[in-house]
Amino acid sequence: MSAFTDVLCFGLTEAKDIVHTLKSNTIEKIVRAYNPYALEMSIKDSKSVLNTSAIFNVLIGELLFYLSNGDVIGFHAEDMKHSIVAWYEVHQGKQEEECYFLRDLCSYMRHDDPVYSHKDNLAHIIGNPITSIKVVVYEKMNEVVRFNDSSQRGIIIETAKGHMVMSYGLDELPVLAPFTLCQKSDIPQEIWDKATIIEV
Repeated sequence: MSAFTDVLCFGLTEAKDIVHTLKSNTIEKIVRAYNPYALEMSIKDSKSVLNTSAIFNVLIGELLFYLSNGDVIGFHAEDMKHSIVAWYEVHQGKQEEECYFLRDLCSYMRHDDPVYSHKDNLAHIIGNPITSIKVVVYEKMNEVVRFNDSSQRGIIIETAKGHMVMSYGLDELPVLAPFTLCQKSDIPQEIWDKATIIEV
């Protein structure tokens, strides 16, 4: 999770250009930017309940979506907004100057890493046109809402072949990582009952 926040880093309800870019292209690969220590902790945290090949989905770190037009869109869980926020890491062939994570200090892992993931991980998303993007707004008890894009704790990306959820503390996966990739079924029904779903 990043310690950096900037006015150019928004939840998807306030990032219409990013939503348009996602829907107009396909995701060619997804990469985790992570601290090597976080990998060690993720393995230790999950080894009794998850296969090593599931580590990518629960590894602490930002997610980078590499798109078919060459753009790269980043996502992370932002504490101040209690939201998953997005930004352009690369846009129109140029790396953005604003840095939302420590690029030079991170290691990078692909969605299909042969050790900590597997070749079919997210195959229903990679290379397939996005049919819908939905934001899951869920306000926890006594949570202060300061921004229009506060409490956007989930993003559902759907293709004709399936879906994935980016979850900021909504799922019941047996790990400590707050920002995970999961399925709708990993999120308790009581959260769905109280959440607001916004299609963007």
